[in-house]
Amino acid sequence: MLHRFLNFEIDEDARELRSGSRVLLLQPRVFDLLVYLARNRERVVPKDELLEKLWPGVIVTDGSLQRAVSLARTALAEAGAGDAIRTYSRQGYRFCADPGAPVDLESWQERQSERGDAPADDLQATIAQLQERDQLEGLSGDDLQRWAYAAHCAGRTPEAIRLLERTVAAYSARGDRRLAGWACTLLANLNLEWREVALAKGWWCRAQRLLGAGQSPELAYLHVVGARLAFVENNLDEAVREADLARELGRGCGNANIESLGLTF
Repeated sequence: MLHRFLNFEIDEDARELRSGSRVLLLQPRVFDLLVYLARNRERVVPKDELLEKLWPGVIVTDGSLQRAVSLARTALAEAGAGDAIRTYSRQGYRFCADPGAPVDLESWQERQSERGDAPADDLQATIAQLQERDQLEGLSGDDLQRWAYAAHCAGRTPEAIRLLERTVAAYSARGDRRLAGWACTLLANLNLEWREVALAKGWWCRAQRLLGAGQSPELAYLHVVGARLAFVENNLDEAVREADLARELGRGCGNANIESLGLTF
């Protein structure tokens, strides 16, 4: 059986957790935990049930289960879904990732120019569904970002901005600096579109602190937004410098979209 969620898939037959072309390594019992939760994703699975299924005939403490859950979350975090397993205090655990494609770096960029093609009814249905879930149980950072994307596509940019602010808080709470920085970059870009230059610059600076140095698509796109900001502020030399950085990082990451954006600027 194959389970597909967000950026990853669980292949029971091959006993593999995959993110794109990568196989994420899991201990056998951790993989069994992930499969059991995915099969029973419609409910909260009690701790006692998990202990019985994963360690049949063996007496173990809750600590063994907590460690298995922690290892599963660590592996899922590599696929951008570190909060896919949700803890319900004194009850158990539930697998909360939704099937379907996430809003990632490339999809956000590529679909920006196509947002008029999305049927309005589909967008409104997605927004209504996520809003209802948020009222019932609260949403993860990944789901909040999906909601923000749908709102932006529907022309509801202020709502998208508010949702991305919650996204930053959610990713920061779980200690994911990369995804928090990516959400800050999106906020900088949307505020710039909304002509809130000071706010855009504030979010851009925060994204820069979170992403740090190195080479990543998120950091490359941050420099694309930096070029836009500098251009709006009539600092053409800085705009060219940021565009060059975006181009170089895009090439280094093998991301032709970002490299092209840098060349355009």
